Amino acid sequence: MRIAIFGGLVVAVEGRTYGPRDFSGLKPKQVLEILTVEREHTVSKTRLAQFLWGDAMPRNYLATLESYVSVLRQTLQPGVRAKESVILTEHGGYRLDTERVAVDLDEFDASISSAAGAAPHIALSRLNDALRLARGPVLEDEMYAEWTTDIRSAYEQRLVQTLIDAGRLSLLTGDSVAAVNLAEKAVTLNALAEPAYQVLMTAYYATWRQDDALAAYSRCQRLLGEELGVDPLNETVALHLAILRHEDVAVLLPGAHAQERGSAKRPDAGQLPLLGRSRELTRLTTTAESALAGKFSILLVTGEPGIGKTRLIEAVSAQLSAPVASNRCSDLESGLPYLAISLTLRTVLGSGGDGDMPVLDDLLRRAEAAQPFDEFARMRVMEQLARLIDTVGQLVLVLDDVQWADPETIAVLKYLRRRCATAPVAVLLACDRTGLQQDGLRNLSPDLRVDLGALREEDVAELGESIYSVTGGHPLFLADWVEAREQGLQDTFSPHVRDRVVTQCWDLGPQAYRLATVATVLTQPFAAGPLATLVDARVDDIADELDRLITQGLLKAAADGFSFRHPAVREILLETLSPARRFLLQQKAAATEASPRRRATDRLRWAPDEADSRTSPRMSFYPSLSHP
Repeated sequence: MRIAIFGGLVVAVEGRTYGPRDFSGLKPKQVLEILTVEREHTVSKTRLAQFLWGDAMPRNYLATLESYVSVLRQTLQPGVRAKESVILTEHGGYRLDTERVAVDLDEFDASISSAAGAAPHIALSRLNDALRLARGPVLEDEMYAEWTTDIRSAYEQRLVQTLIDAGRLSLLTGDSVAAVNLAEKAVTLNALAEPAYQVLMTAYYATWRQDDALAAYSRCQRLLGEELGVDPLNETVALHLAILRHEDVAVLLPGAHAQERGSAKRPDAGQLPLLGRSRELTRLTTTAESALAGKFSILLVTGEPGIGKTRLIEAVSAQLSAPVASNRCSDLESGLPYLAISLTLRTVLGSGGDGDMPVLDDLLRRAEAAQPFDEFARMRVMEQLARLIDTVGQLVLVLDDVQWADPETIAVLKYLRRRCATAPVAVLLACDRTGLQQDGLRNLSPDLRVDLGALREEDVAELGESIYSVTGGHPLFLADWVEAREQGLQDTFSPHVRDRVVTQCWDLGPQAYRLATVATVLTQPFAAGPLATLVDARVDDIADELDRLITQGLLKAAADGFSFRHPAVREILLETLSPARRFLLQQKAAATEASPRRRATDRLRWAPDEADSRTSPRMSFYPSLSHP
């Protein structure tokens, strides 16, 4: 026998199903519901009568109650004797025989418990099993009975938490649309469930709905203030700021919170060994150690995002004995003078706002108020910072994503190197190659510049024989490939990287996105003519977009045509095509590529000078995420 009390009462026994109206009256049904709610205990006849009638108990309530139990037994198990019934008589009361009766609430709890310690995709499956049981509020056909209040409230809270946990796991496993639906259900059930808003904000952001994510935060903030008189948690505020800054969606995923149900935490790509960078690590560390011996030096690490710049400068910092002051620059702060350098120094020299470092306190106050600096004020600030640097001793300054630093910060670094030439300070900067187009960074003249590219096949051999052919040696794809294996995913890459690639390509514009996705079906390298045919355009019409895809680092060009710079990008974009569209495009591509006239007349050649291609800065296909 199985009893379900999520929603209205439903009893399934020996092929028959009973609904709320199939128990020969309201009271026998309520007796069963009460015994189901109290299934772990024997309910005395007096207490059972109080549940049923309250203060209006009939004079001979015991006999009436016994008659209801008799009706209930015969309804559930016709012809079965009382001693054999699932409604047991014990010590002046009754109890439901849970050894012979399954209850949906127990199944719900068991599914949730079984998610503990499981891998994310397994844990999510078990939580979804639990959610499918929740057909509605517990005992929704007895909404006004006092004895249903506690059980309904308890399971509503469990349901909300399960929706939140399932939403977090959906984010971790790459199903952001499902996460949106789950979080929306959670806030519908409990409009003050702040963790649900955190999931909802992240899920909206991951599905390119930044405005909805910000609106969800505003709603959360307003409701918490109106109903509880409190502000959102620091964690929610930080998430809000990260969305405003257009940070990478992978950084926002709530891996730590998913472990509240015992699910696995998302592996950190930084946990991979620092493969193939020993030469760069040695050069940077040696130069930094010389700087700490008494020569202010600027060290610059460049490369496209995901190539391992941050990982490398972290490894260098870890090998140095001096204090490390670090900061990751943001595009939202790039217009605030001296903010990047002030935030960096504050991490080790002062907390700000307490008067312990007046120059930093003043700079931060002026940045907060967006106060401008005249030329005299700029020189005074740089001299104050120089005197500060001269007094602190050995120091390592780390500015990540320095392409977003304000121009004044770049200028002060150049000034400090000249003004504090013998200070024991090593400045480690990480910058996208695109940032080198800025005047300040282009004229920085670092003491050492290390430009990172993809790893060699021998560098990654220890990870497996096939990994290089799949990832092309790109650290972003390498780390994600390892993560996907650790999570037990069948796909080559995790949903996080897939979403990132697709989003970045979409951010290049609809026409560029269409060209890129259609180009995935062509034999690599491909000519411009067949691509133009597939998109129903002339070669001249797509020339500018092809040049832009090359400039952005999505494609590379040579005398014989074009190809994807990273094979993994092609694989990911190819999977965005529906099977039917992919088949039709492949059929059309095969016919087009086989046409001699097409090959002869429609090939667009783009053959840059090889030396220029090595030295000129390129915009990266993976810029700092400007959209989720």
